[in-house]
Parts: sequence; structure tokens; C-alpha cells
Amino acid sequence: MRNSQYRFGKSTSGSSTRVIIGIIVVILGIFMFFSSVLVPIFTKNVFLMFPFFFGAFIFLVIGMILLTIGRIKRGKSFDMYDATYDMPLTETNSELPKIICPYCGEHNLKGEKFCKSCQSPLE
Repeated sequence: MRNSQYRFGKSTSGSSTRVIIGIIVVILGIFMFFSSVLVPIFTKNVFLMFPFFFGAFIFLVIGMILLTIGRIKRGKSFDMYDATYDMPLTETNSELPKIICPYCGEHNLKGEKFCKSCQSPLE
């Protein structure tokens, strides 16, 4: 497969399908939500509104979940990953050469003339 089809080792074709299905389900949920308001007007029965309303809510939740999963799988949420991938590791203080104070045993950086704990002369 081509390199353009993959981002961070994940295929983008399945995520595009999830996004498209998510958009369709959200639009269907919005349509059902507004139609739940019209059902009692045409049928003169208020209780028929609730199945449409809760069905619309379920469609909206499922559509938003599919949209979110599709965006994450496509790599839209990991834009900072590209900027930090090739950064070199920084050197920590534990890797620097140290001198142990003969009086108190404190670790001091090499090149210091006095101990940072007891201020006694080093070397």
C-alpha cells in the first residue's frame, strides 16, 4: 500500500467511512429531533413525541461517537506528534560528572570549588 494511505501506522479509509457515516447519523438525528416536535401537531397525541425524541437523542450520540472515533483514527487529534517525533533526548543532570564532598558526602557538579551543602572546599 502507498505511504499516503497510512498515517501513524493506521489506515485512513476506515476512518473516512466512520466520519461519513457519523455525519449521516447526526443529520438523521437532527431531522428526527425536529420531527418529534411535529408529531404531536399532526397526530393530536403528545405521547407519540417521546419515541422520536429519544430515538433522535440516540442517533445524535451514536453519530458523535462515530465522528470522534473517525477523527482520532485519522490522526487529526495527534497533530503535535509530528513536531515532537524527531526531537533529540535532552541530557539530564544525572549524566553529568559529579564530585562527592569529603566532609558531608553531598554530590556536587565537577568544576565547583565549594560544596553546595556545607560550603567546604572541594579537592
